[in-house]
Amino acid sequence: MISQEPAQFPATVAAHTFSLRTFVLRYGMIIAIFALIAFFSVANPYFFSLSNFLDILRAVSILAIVALGVTLSVTVGGLDASVGAVTGLAVILTPALMIIWRAEWFLAVPLAYLAGAAVGLLNSFLIVKLRIPDLLATLGTLYLISGLQLSITKGDAVYRGMTNPWSPDRALTTGQISTRPYSSWRTGSCGAKGSS
Repeated sequence: MISQEPAQFPATVAAHTFSLRTFVLRYGMIIAIFALIAFFSVANPYFFSLSNFLDILRAVSILAIVALGVTLSVTVGGLDASVGAVTGLAVILTPALMIIWRAEWFLAVPLAYLAGAAVGLLNSFLIVKLRIPDLLATLGTLYLISGLQLSITKGDAVYRGMTNPWSPDRALTTGQISTRPYSSWRTGSCGAKGSS
């Protein structure tokens, strides 16, 4: 008696059937990028130029570096919610070290790297050793780093020639009430309260 093997032809056909949903999920973003490039190239003749593409690459370079780090955590089934805050910490810490504390760039840049590595080690300790879920641990460090960013510059924007926010000689304000400075009004009111 000859046994007949089940035909594999329908399964093969089903495996090679075109699916619009799969095609859009796989190639939709690439097609959209090329469509946007074609649209803006027609709308603006200066868009399709080397200098403009270099500007675009320069603008997205930070996001590309951050995306590489996030990819590593996603591939192992994790989620890092603090990656944006850590990026902001490095962005704030580097110019703050150079402008406020007059550090050289070759010291400021490695210190920013070390700060990011320290946050990564803290996240690893919370997740691996203390068994805290990755989302909760990185959310906690997100708010911790956000507060640290404000503490570094005391809420000021970092710009060339700025007043050192940590200087003890920094005035409360430059405004005046009547002919007396505002700081003297506060000092007088505090003294009146102390004497009463």
